[in-house]
Amino acid sequence: LVALFVLVVLDPLSVLSFGFWLSFLGVGWLVLCLSGPGAGGYVRTLVAAQAVVTVGLMPLTIAFFSEASLIGPLANMLAIPWVTVVVVPMALAGVALDLAWAGLGTWPLLAAAHAMEWTAGAKAWLASSAWAMRHVAQPHPGAVLLALLGAAWLLAPRGTPGKGVAVLLWLPLLMPRVPAPVHGMFELWMIDVGQGLSLAVRTRQHVLLYDAGPASPFGGDMGRTAVVPALRALGVRRLDTVMISHGDNDHAGGLGSVLQAWPQARLWGPAPWLARIAGADPGGSGSRRPCEAGAGWEWDGVRFEVLHPTPHFPELGNESSCVVRVAGRHASALLTGDIGHVVERRLIRREGHSLRSDVLVLGHHGSRNSSARDFLEVVAPVLAVNGSAHASRFNHPHPDTVERLESLGIPLLDTGEAGF
Repeated sequence: LVALFVLVVLDPLSVLSFGFWLSFLGVGWLVLCLSGPGAGGYVRTLVAAQAVVTVGLMPLTIAFFSEASLIGPLANMLAIPWVTVVVVPMALAGVALDLAWAGLGTWPLLAAAHAMEWTAGAKAWLASSAWAMRHVAQPHPGAVLLALLGAAWLLAPRGTPGKGVAVLLWLPLLMPRVPAPVHGMFELWMIDVGQGLSLAVRTRQHVLLYDAGPASPFGGDMGRTAVVPALRALGVRRLDTVMISHGDNDHAGGLGSVLQAWPQARLWGPAPWLARIAGADPGGSGSRRPCEAGAGWEWDGVRFEVLHPTPHFPELGNESSCVVRVAGRHASALLTGDIGHVVERRLIRREGHSLRSDVLVLGHHGSRNSSARDFLEVVAPVLAVNGSAHASRFNHPHPDTVERLESLGIPLLDTGEAGF
């Protein structure tokens, strides 16, 4: 409690951290359940501690991350004794010796480091198991509260009646009801991937992912850290199609991680880009198809139509982006990738007022050279959405684009500001 008080005084925003709640609640459960006489021997206490922490923290873990670690208790039971008995004593000895004489603690510190490395293989093997993790759709807050009540009931002192009934309180958390759009309607989810683009279109029984966010040159990508977790939080078990608007990193960088999670997904993209990656499979095994105007399909009464690029369109980077119109029973959306004014004018000439859509995903993250006034007038959206980073160094969305939207009375939602 003292540590909790000091931390909140020194850093009030720490209460917004997942680690804050998991750390203090975990210690709280251990104090409540394992303190006092009769705790038992070391092995018994270790097993009991893992059981308490697993049950006590599972509701918050699922609420925060939409996943539950099934391998965590076993990994902890193997790692905690090794770290406690071997790694920490050698590390402390190395620090003490180094304080007494510079360089004297090198060997104990190296031994501690090697001792940690020896566990890497076992941890990697455990983490790679198919049963290591269970993904759960984002639960309702009420389900989380019920599960916390069930956890408190299960961890209550021996003799507390009805513990078997307490398990039932976990069912809304572990088996959440994921509402799906009705036939002929769709959901459009914009995923915050920073300076990039990724959005999901979900019909009653199918899901399209349009772009996969950027990858970092220093390792890691938004496909792994944002797109895949977001889709799993939405309850997506099967991803039918991934469409990459074009090959720029901010749109295609996370593709490998997405296809690793859903290797059966069909891959669409501009024909030159698909040909370029043909020899370097980013991880998927599903079929591939080029984006060409005139192609399309229908899912659950919702029509998907590719409007650009036209057949044999040259590879022109942003201007080669796949443009898709999604039309449901009562609403429609236009996904424009990174196209600029040139392609916008081509679309106006070729498609005319059939471009009209209720939702417009701004081209090129709301840049100055996209979303021209005549294009906005033809599309006539009731809402514009945009994917960009907070305080974007590219100045996205550009003030000129925002001014054009405001002059036409089109509201804008931007991930850099809304973070949705």
